Amino acid sequence: MLLKAINLNKSYRNITVLGDMSFVLGNSERIGLVGRNGSGKSTLIRIIAGLEAPDSGKIVFEKNMEFAYVPQGSEKKRVKNILGDITNNRKGSKLLRELELEEIDFNRQMDSLSGGQQSKVYIAQAFSSQRALFLLDEPTNNLDFHGLEILENLIKKSKKSAFLIVSHDREFLDRTVDKIFEIDKTSHNLNIYNGNYSDYKRIKELKERKAWETSDWGEGGTGNRPGISWGKKQEKEEMEVLFTLLAERYERGSIMITSNLPFSKWENIFKDPMMTAAAVDRIVHHSVILELNIDSYRMN
Repeated sequence: MLLKAINLNKSYRNITVLGDMSFVLGNSERIGLVGRNGSGKSTLIRIIAGLEAPDSGKIVFEKNMEFAYVPQGSEKKRVKNILGDITNNRKGSKLLRELELEEIDFNRQMDSLSGGQQSKVYIAQAFSSQRALFLLDEPTNNLDFHGLEILENLIKKSKKSAFLIVSHDREFLDRTVDKIFEIDKTSHNLNIYNGNYSDYKRIKELKERKAWETSDWGEGGTGNRPGISWGKKQEKEEMEVLFTLLAERYERGSIMITSNLPFSKWENIFKDPMMTAAAVDRIVHHSVILELNIDSYRMN
């Protein structure tokens, strides 16, 4: 065990980001951390890195455990302050050459570099020596193909190290991780899936399909229930699963929608699963036709 998180809680202005979150991160694990924007992915990484404090809870680290942190944004520092004495060791010098950083003036401010150069500086610093854990927050941002290839090779070669990676690059996660931590949008805790990102999506879709089919609106449910008040009749989690499914199917073009509301109104419902219809006339699951007769909608 490299670290153990115990009952982590974090809120910003009364908005919960992490809710009573506990987990264990083991040796050599390769974990992708996913969740919708604002779900607390970067916050969790920063808490582990000691850059933010949780409101409550704690993280217990293995004794003398060393880690590297690659941030998402730039710092107000000079390049030399990030890289330190990296040029004094063979591995560091090789990384600088491979990442095409040798010609950069180390006295420059980090924010004066291009986005790709900034990412490469942090990657060079992180991988210049062996670490037990790498915390990578959107490491592929602004990387060119050459930089991405080097990063993937560095991860694959660090066989004894564990990784916790935040990335919107699904293909990158497919190639680099074998477990997914998903920050749940309702509980603000973790859902844990074995496998890479594609495995996670398949398993999640099966769970959502099962939730659909066993709900009042699925194949085994009562179906046509005009005038239902979602906030009163449905559990919040089930409601969110339904709207997530509808949104995904709408994006794939596999459902047809008719509504008495203008596009701008009902589109908002699918953008945010927390937006719920005050009244839904009918949902026909297998014919994938959704008819909405909505006079108002509200936050649940």
